[in-house]
Amino acid sequence: MIRLFALLLLLPSAAMAEERRVALGSFERVRINGAFEVTITTGSPGATVIGDRGVIGDIDLRAEGTTLTVRQTSTSRWGEQRQATARAPVRILLATPRLSGITVNGGSKVTVARLVGSRVDLSAAGTGTIEVAAVQADQLIVQLAGDGRIGLAGRATAMRLVASGAGTIDAAGLEANDLDLHLDGPGTVRARARYTAVVASSGLGAVTVTGRPKCRVIAAAGAPVTCGAGE
Repeated sequence: MIRLFALLLLLPSAAMAEERRVALGSFERVRINGAFEVTITTGSPGATVIGDRGVIGDIDLRAEGTTLTVRQTSTSRWGEQRQATARAPVRILLATPRLSGITVNGGSKVTVARLVGSRVDLSAAGTGTIEVAAVQADQLIVQLAGDGRIGLAGRATAMRLVASGAGTIDAAGLEANDLDLHLDGPGTVRARARYTAVVASSGLGAVTVTGRPKCRVIAAAGAPVTCGAGE
């Protein structure tokens, strides 16, 4: 009984998440390979990795030029294979003064406070999700492949949305002057345009464009496309 009680006392400390802080220089783009929970805010450059002790040391954050790459290595610094498995998703907190591009490969969940630039690029492949609270861009390009989700709010002069697979792009909260939208597959795309909207759909996925733009729709028979659905 005493032995069992002693073992139970050890469990919370073994499962407690630990933090690893990483010093970084400025970066404007982020590439994430893997399955993490990532939060990106505006501020002085830096990173904090939160998770199990045996895993957070394997998270590699490397800057090349203005691009920061985040990935998990499987080999320790001495070349030995790592066997640790996280009990919960690793959380990564990133901060940078200005961010203009995000690429996600895998199952990461990424939350972004702000994207700003003359050109802003977002790309997700796999089951990953990207949620952006505020975009300010002259040209916004969004690409989604797979079953993931991209959600956007803000403003853009010109916006291009390209989706393939069963995923969702929800840009209904972002007002674009001009919209170019392409959907291939059973996915869902929601957007908003002010002046013009060109919609091409080659699958059975649903497309909804709100606002009162001048619409040009090219769609396969039966493709559910609604354009110029008012406010």
